[in-house]
Amino acid sequence: MHKSRWYLDVTVVDATIELHSTSSFSSGHATQPKVYCSLSVGEQEISTASVKSLESTVSWNEDATFTMETEDEELTIDLCHKRKLKDDRMFGQITINTRSLPVKKAVTLSLDWKPPPSCESSKLLVTGTLNITIFKSTRLKDSEQAR
Repeated sequence: MHKSRWYLDVTVVDATIELHSTSSFSSGHATQPKVYCSLSVGEQEISTASVKSLESTVSWNEDATFTMETEDEELTIDLCHKRKLKDDRMFGQITINTRSLPVKKAVTLSLDWKPPPSCESSKLLVTGTLNITIFKSTRLKDSEQAR
């Protein structure tokens, strides 16, 4: 029996991002942080461009297509701060179980950022939402037509 693959087409539209200081650390840097989204499904990882968050809304409008071996995988989206001389810092995270998504129907989601699983950014708390469109299918051609 042939095992079918699943395809997940994700468009990261935009996000509202509010940074809140939780300590004496000031979030009002001389320069605004450059932020990007890192999307992953299994071992596959794709990042959006880094954008300066001069206002509370950041726009990307970037597409990514993932190949999944099963319908039951997790799409993880990390909101990260691009830093020049240090490792990038994760501000927030969203996880979606792909089984909950409809097949061959584009869905637009507005999801709240959650704190990252690690304590690395405990000095800053992020609130806001991520707006994405997701299309799940068993054929790559269907995924490409949904764009």
